[in-house]
Amino acid sequence: MEEKFKPRKALAAELGLATRTFERKIKKAQILIPKGLLSPQTQKFIKEALGCTS
Repeated sequence: MEEKFKPRKALAAELGLATRTFERKIKKAQILIPKGLLSPQTQKFIKEALGCTS
């Protein structure tokens, strides 16, 4: 299945997190992510950094 660009809200929902909780975890992990849609590579990096392997 081809990965697609996703907004933060969609990635948070995929991980089972509220958008605000997702943003807090990103900040706590000191991950800098670009504005706008998240590329498949960025999504993978975030999942690995947060310990979510799905």
